[in-house]
Amino acid sequence: MMERTDLQAVSGIAAVSNSTFIVLERDGEYATEASRSTVFKKIYKIDLSGATDISDTDNTATGKLFDGKTVEELKDAATLAKYTIKPVQKAMVADLMTDITELYPHDKAEGLAVINPSLIAVCNDDDFGVTGKGFYKSKILPYIKTVDKNSIYFIKLKDSLK
Repeated sequence: MMERTDLQAVSGIAAVSNSTFIVLERDGEYATEASRSTVFKKIYKIDLSGATDISDTDNTATGKLFDGKTVEELKDAATLAKYTIKPVQKAMVADLMTDITELYPHDKAEGLAVINPSLIAVCNDDDFGVTGKGFYKSKILPYIKTVDKNSIYFIKLKDSLK
């Protein structure tokens, strides 16, 4: 389950082991010093062992349904329990708003890599530095007032992933 139901995306995943991964959950907001505490871009370690396998063995077009609903529509722990679905174990390992030195100025953190058990890398989706629908203009980062470009941020974790 995502941390917040209003989040825009789980936009990155990287393997730590056969059953453990790190995942990036994020909103689509730009951070400024004023909004830093409300912008959501966090990385969680998840463990699949013990979680319910919800794969659709019949490989239907809709995937496995629960009373006509997809698992994504089952938004809270009580509803999951009703269908005897045990979610993954999850623990936060990094917050881009507090765990990198500079302000993370991008709207879309999307790339994620494990460098070693104590160091991860995160990059952004810069949308090729353009924005617009039907017309295109430079995608300007509101806080630093420059065109968005690809950046990689390295985060030293407080606790090892292993």
